[in-house]
Parts: sequence; C-alpha cells; structure tokens
Amino acid sequence: MFGNVKVVISLILFALISFHLTHLKGEWSGIDFYQYWTVAQFRAANITSNFYSPSQRHELGQKFAEKAEASSSIELQNIARKRRFLDITSTPFLFTVLAVFESGNYETDLIRFREVSILILASSLLGLCALVGFQWRDSLVFVSLIFALFQPLHFEILIGNVGFIQMALFTLFLWITSEAKIKIRYLLAGVILGLLMAFKPSLLFVALIATVWWFLERQWKTLFQLFGGALAGGGVAFLISVLYFGSRTPWIGWITEVLPNEIMRPRFTSTDGNYSLAQVIFDIFGLHTFWFLHLVFFGSLLWIWSHKKVRDTHLLKALLILGVGLTALLPMLVWYQYLIFLLPLIIFLARDYLKSWRFVALIFATSLLNLPPHQWIPLNVYSTLVGVLILFFMGLWNLAEK
Repeated sequence: MFGNVKVVISLILFALISFHLTHLKGEWSGIDFYQYWTVAQFRAANITSNFYSPSQRHELGQKFAEKAEASSSIELQNIARKRRFLDITSTPFLFTVLAVFESGNYETDLIRFREVSILILASSLLGLCALVGFQWRDSLVFVSLIFALFQPLHFEILIGNVGFIQMALFTLFLWITSEAKIKIRYLLAGVILGLLMAFKPSLLFVALIATVWWFLERQWKTLFQLFGGALAGGGVAFLISVLYFGSRTPWIGWITEVLPNEIMRPRFTSTDGNYSLAQVIFDIFGLHTFWFLHLVFFGSLLWIWSHKKVRDTHLLKALLILGVGLTALLPMLVWYQYLIFLLPLIIFLARDYLKSWRFVALIFATSLLNLPPHQWIPLNVYSTLVGVLILFFMGLWNLAEK
C-alpha cells in the first residue's frame, strides 16, 4: 500500500515540476535553444554559405535580430538582442537532429523542445537507476526528487541545451554493453558511440575509457566491433546531415572554423562562470595543470582497474559512469549546465550509500551543486567545485573498496 502511495506522490510531483520547467522564464531563457533554432531557419531560407565563419555568424545574427524585432514574440525579441553574434560551434549533425523542433514559431518550438527534453531526460535517469540496481518504485521517487531539487537540471531546461540527448545516448550505450543476451552488443554500442561523438563530442571521456578498457583486457574482437560500429554510426550521422543541408559545406566549415578555434579559443575564467578545475587552479595560483589533472584522474582509474581481481561489466559500468562525470570537471571549459553529467554518479553512489552515513556526505556534495550559477561569482564556482570533487572522491573510494 505504502509503495503505491509513493508512486502516486512521485508522479504528481513530477507532473507539477515538469509543467513548471516547461514554462520557465528568466534572463537566460532559451539562450542555447535560440542558436539551434536559427540554424534551422538558415536551412529553411536556403542559406548554404559557411555559417560557422565569424563574419557569417555576425551577419546572420544581426539579420535574425532584426527579423525578431519585427515579430510579435517578446521572448524572441529578448533572446535575439542577447545573441546578436551567434556562437555556433555545434556539429551539423546536432543541428540536423534538432531541426525536428523548428516550425517557425519560436515560443511554441521552445516549449515543445522542453517537453521532449524532460521526457527523455526522465527516461534516461530511470534507465540509469535500473542499471545500478534501484527498484522501480524507488527509481520513480528518486528521479522525481532530482527533477524537483537539482538546479543544474533546471538550468539545462531553462537555456534549452542538448544534454538530455547526450544522456539518453550514454544510457543506451551503458545498457547495451551490460546486456550479455545481445550477440552483437559491441557493434551496436559502437554505433551509439559514433552517433554520440558526431552529435556532440564533449563526452569523449566515455569513448576513451571504453577503448582503454578493452585494449587492456586484450579483447581485440570487441575493439574491432566497437570501432566498426562507431565508424558506421559516424558515417550515418554524416550522411543524414549532408542530405539535410544539401551540401558538405557545414561539415567542412565545422572542421576548419570550429575545431581549431575551440582548441585555441580565449580562456573563460572562473569569474565568467567557468567551473573547470584546471581553469580555477590557474585563476588562483597561476599554474597550468590541465594535463596533470588528466594524468591524476585517469591514473586513479587505471590503478583501480589494475588492483581488481574480478574485472567484469559491473566494474566497466562504474568506470564509464565516472567517465561521463569527468565532463563536469576536466575540460578547460565547464558551464553550469554540464553538471547534469554528474547525475549518473550521484545515482550510482545513492544506490550504495542510501543506508550509510556516507549518504549525508552525498547530500552535502550535491547541495553544493545547487548554488545559483550567475550570483556570487567566483565564490559560487569554488564552492560548487568542492562538491564536484567530493563526489568524485566518493566514487573512487567506492570502487577502490569493493
């Protein structure tokens, strides 16, 4: 009886918070979604030039800002004024996928995008709960609480980012690699990985950990299937986006204009709201620790692997969960919304520590992630980063003692 009551309360809470998130307003509302939406407008207007070039981004940003001013949508006007220079750096495949949300009505498209984001993200988190061993009733309660309380998720929905698609593909990759009944699971996992990297390569740590794992385990057939699947998935993504845009020009522009600039782009400091650990250390102490931190964290994962007598899919799953969380720590640029990639780690730790005193530490670390992203800078960045580090050390500790 009590179990059914929990389910009903959780569903009501989820429905209420979903309605609230769908209609969020604020200074940063739709700041990312607007850029995805405008690229779909480019294609609809038959703009086939290289929209990745700085000059085109500036020109098109001005053009669409003027178009927005002539519209009756106050929300579109507000966001267009903020985005007069379009920071278009995503892959053509990402824009191709998100074109399904474009109807020409910005406010309607944003609400629809948020509704789909919420449903897919909730499904992904429920899937992650199942993968780490939660009962389905407990999963509903936990996911409802995450949606109600986890501020990085709220910010993700507010700005209209694409973390929900990345989370869904990661969950699918994790499930396929864990499912022994699927005979071609590594080939399928490779396809998912290829689609994930073609969509947005920010979860590169997942691909790296999976590759190193099977290399160290000398599972050459698995690696061959993984790479073959990844090439197939990436190839499909390339072809679909070429068909959508009617040209290879966007991919050429992304490779020549975006990749070099992303690698060499000017630093965003912690005072700009950058949560990168390497950048925070540089801002405080003036030390360049980017590669050193990678060596430390990946060295820790390698040490754990080398000291495990039983190296099975459960250990791989845990390492991949830590790997996806590294997206919120190790890159030189970490925005507040990237903290949603810590949710798999939080779910993983909650399952093991739910009846332990360490659950208090988990709640404390997670609460530090809820500090408002654009207030009290850079103090909020430093405090949030403490929470991120606590979560990672708890994850490493959990793996080391098992």
